[in-house]
Amino acid sequence: MGNSSNIEIAQLNQVLQNLQGQGVNWTLENSDELNINLVHLNPNEELGSHINSQVEVAVLVLQGQGLVTIESQSHELKPLSLILIPKETTRIIQASETGLDYLTIHKRKGLLQLKQKA
Repeated sequence: MGNSSNIEIAQLNQVLQNLQGQGVNWTLENSDELNINLVHLNPNEELGSHINSQVEVAVLVLQGQGLVTIESQSHELKPLSLILIPKETTRIIQASETGLDYLTIHKRKGLLQLKQKA
């Protein structure tokens, strides 16, 4: 049987209604294996070029629109878009004039190490 003491139910609609500025607005707390964050980007802002060298990252768009550029190839982001970003790839995430709210989901492996692109 599983361990029911680790169950966490997040009301993400409440988080989205009470955003506290740009960046991570919510993090899954009760998992030893997964790291899930709700990230908010203000209109026309971006998460600059960086590389995650440790794990693949899935991005699930909740609301807003934007672009993700992976290794110089751009992909449109809109609500319910899901994109898997391979480890060791350069990425940029940009919000449109609507702003952008998304989940990042990846295997927990210590602290997430982001490297700035040289």
